[in-house]
Amino acid sequence: MGDDGNTLATIQGHDGVRAAAFGGNFLIQDNDSNYSYLDAYQKDFKRVLSWLVSGDANAPIPSTLNIAYDLSSGWVCQPAFKDCVEAPFEHIGIDVTQSQCSVLGGTDEENLACAQQSDLVLISAVEKEVGDLQSQVSALLQSGVPILYLHNHGEFLPEEGAQILAAMGMEYAVAGASNYFKQDQYTGGRSATENIERLSNPFHEYLPFFTALNDGSLNTNYDWSSCVNSAGTFKCPDVPNLNASLVEPVEALRDVFDSYTKSGTPLFSAPGNEFYRLANIWADLNRRSMSYPMFKEEDMADYRFQKAYVSDAMVTYLRTAGEAQPNMGTFALTDQGQLPVSPQQETVTVTLPAESGFTALGRYIKPGRTATIELVDAGNASVSFYINTTPNGGTRVWNPEKGSGIVGYARPRFLKSPNMPLNPSEPVEVNSPYGGTLEVRFNGAVAGQTLTFNVTNVGTQPVLNLRENGNVSSFVDELMQTPFEWAEIKLDGVEIHTRVDKMLSVVNNDIYAGDLTRYLNELDYYFIGGAYHMAGFAGTKPLSAAVLAQCNQFGWDCENAELHQLPNVQHITAGNTAACGAGCSGNPYTQMQGVNPRGFLESHELGHNLQYQEFRVDGGISGEVSNNIFPLQKNGRLYQDFGVDLGSNKVDYEATFDMLVAGLKSGNSSDKLNQDLWTDASYSAQGNKRLAFYTQWALYWADKQNSSDAKTAWEIYTLLYLHAREFLAADVDNSTQETEDDWDNVKGKLGFSTYATRPDQDGSRNSQYGNDYLLITLSKLTGHDQRNVFDMWGIKYSSAATQQLDTFGLPVEPLFFYTTTPMNDYAAGHRIDMSSDPSTLEYATE
Repeated sequence: MGDDGNTLATIQGHDGVRAAAFGGNFLIQDNDSNYSYLDAYQKDFKRVLSWLVSGDANAPIPSTLNIAYDLSSGWVCQPAFKDCVEAPFEHIGIDVTQSQCSVLGGTDEENLACAQQSDLVLISAVEKEVGDLQSQVSALLQSGVPILYLHNHGEFLPEEGAQILAAMGMEYAVAGASNYFKQDQYTGGRSATENIERLSNPFHEYLPFFTALNDGSLNTNYDWSSCVNSAGTFKCPDVPNLNASLVEPVEALRDVFDSYTKSGTPLFSAPGNEFYRLANIWADLNRRSMSYPMFKEEDMADYRFQKAYVSDAMVTYLRTAGEAQPNMGTFALTDQGQLPVSPQQETVTVTLPAESGFTALGRYIKPGRTATIELVDAGNASVSFYINTTPNGGTRVWNPEKGSGIVGYARPRFLKSPNMPLNPSEPVEVNSPYGGTLEVRFNGAVAGQTLTFNVTNVGTQPVLNLRENGNVSSFVDELMQTPFEWAEIKLDGVEIHTRVDKMLSVVNNDIYAGDLTRYLNELDYYFIGGAYHMAGFAGTKPLSAAVLAQCNQFGWDCENAELHQLPNVQHITAGNTAACGAGCSGNPYTQMQGVNPRGFLESHELGHNLQYQEFRVDGGISGEVSNNIFPLQKNGRLYQDFGVDLGSNKVDYEATFDMLVAGLKSGNSSDKLNQDLWTDASYSAQGNKRLAFYTQWALYWADKQNSSDAKTAWEIYTLLYLHAREFLAADVDNSTQETEDDWDNVKGKLGFSTYATRPDQDGSRNSQYGNDYLLITLSKLTGHDQRNVFDMWGIKYSSAATQQLDTFGLPVEPLFFYTTTPMNDYAAGHRIDMSSDPSTLEYATE
């Protein structure tokens, strides 16, 4: 056992069987040819060897050990006996020889004949065709041959290793619980008494917490003054003693419980885990009386808060029986016991939209009801499933009762289950205290292939699959009548996982008035499809003639469907909370309101997922800015089509103009604006002024194109996205066989001819990386040297960018500033000449 209480090695001895297994190949460590690392525990290892070869840990080891050896081709040590076995054994004073035969891969008789010539069999997870390893190793053990297993594959366990360990009555630590992450070690020097004490109490790291919880000594008095509010979520990392007394032991428990689920190991049938089974039952019982909301300031004295906190961490899903949690707070607002399920097996076929990702199965796990899921056929894809897309970070555990804007501990913490593996023709029983939508995760698939499942005891929530001509009117009827609180929609490029009440609140608003068809059309045209089209992805509407003309002029590969393929399917989860703030980017991105095709938040979060580093001024400083080109272009289209001026305060042109004028008056606009506009790193600081920099180029482009179509304005960003993908796809390794996309072959047409290597080739992107990229590419696109404009805005750039601009020989752009009224009318931009005496400059919109 390691110093931190983790099992690093184990033995198996009964009915004449003697076997030992180590979770790593401790005989070999990188960069230490002296084997000095063996010194600390050679005494204990020799006792193991003595017990293996003689059955007595105190008996002397034979003067020479003859070893039948097969470590195959693992990562830690290649199969050279001298380096991997002979040398480290020699260091600890043991001479060894190698049996010149194989103990695996032959008949039981051949394997046994080889083994019986040896004092010890030393094996690992062999990676070759050797037949049924479990039966071969079992036969060796039953014949009395001692076996030492050294795991030779880091944190991973090949199937062959699992078979060997099963024959030895052992199993490898489930994924996530391996020592790769825990970094436990055995430093040696323990007495036999100390070792026995640790072995009898393998759960010592958790016992102080449970003892304190049981005897009433658990800390309940914390100083919460150091908690900070981060976009509506309170975080308390610096509260004295909170991590050590509560957070860390509970997180350690959660890692263990989740590791059983992730590995597909049912907790209640796995050997040697009585503590975890009892802890899980305790959590089940505690869930019966949990109620919400809870607040750290008020609900710790009677341990209500702490019991919920730890119970949430101890959930196991692969079980044949379980209970629904009666009160789930804001996650379930109706009686989940009334949800209908089908006890009959049904076959469900799912078409995969991509090579990897996840997709809704279209079925629902009822809380406390054991369901069975069987993967019938997966082709070459690897498949797993999980329950719920509701974000685990959305429960604001540490939020106070007042002042946070979002109620604190208002529901269970971990509603989204870990992934659970599925293998063809191996039914899996699953039971969740919370229930939720079933999601299928896949990898290594072929886009368009189908997966087939047999499912039993599941419900069917409203699902609209428009990829396969789903019936809109039937879906509307289901929404109005369903007892389920969640519904899902599949469209090209997007899947929506939403509370029914959240969706109906939007579909039934004054704009859509219950017209789901109009809602879905706008969802594509203005929101998802509109954003993807602006970013120049293939598979959306064709690129405009003007964009193609620019591409052809520069020789860019703008119609390459593979280069410009759509990103992975974007998932959206709309529930009662988001993973952060009111909305949180990611896939799925999450929000605490219904999905509104016209909403700013929706396109803001999608914009985060489409946000390129190349477009960020000063790196993270504009992290909450450059993504907002997507909601702004949407608002511009809505204004053009319907005359609605949404979010008219998102850009403060006048205040930004005043700031620029002050910079010009100072005589050093570059430094003053850099300080005034681009240094505050707090969340969304100066957002409505920084955003004016990004809208300048849309308004500039519309002016340059002399277009009355507001959509034209945003085509400059279409070109930037097309350029960026070709830029990032350039092969920076020119030492390999030359290809047409080698950096040296494409850098000229991309505007980076003076760069010997791509600016980010070494993986670093400093704060000026995006500044340089935008300066060079915007200058190339506009046909004007924009350095003076960047100086006026306080945007710093490198000498390398200056050198590149010098080679362009472009005319210098006169200083300018665009305004527009109404704000979303991008065809009505008014250009102010900023080259004049700054004392004479006046703000104007026309």
